[in-house]
Amino acid sequence: MPASFTAYIDNRRAYNYAKHGQSDDAFPGFITPEVVDTSCVLGTPERHIEELRAIEAAGVSRFNIYPDNGDEENIIATYGKQVIPVLAGIRGTTQGTER
Repeated sequence: MPASFTAYIDNRRAYNYAKHGQSDDAFPGFITPEVVDTSCVLGTPERHIEELRAIEAAGVSRFNIYPDNGDEENIIATYGKQVIPVLAGIRGTTQGTER
């Protein structure tokens, strides 16, 4: 477990779990760039595919999506069209290019 992540756990005393993953969380200060780098997947569909393949190779078998930016339907649709088919080995598209 990366030290940045264990520090993240230690630093979240009084965390409001009812606001977990929501943009209006009043306790985001303990989320450092290192925590984001070690526990989040951000960026383009191609970046998500790359990151998810890497964490799968490390033994991770499940991944949750927490879309909370006002564009949730588009994020889920993009995953369904461009990320999941590629990871599942189904002929899908990414950036308009057939895979």
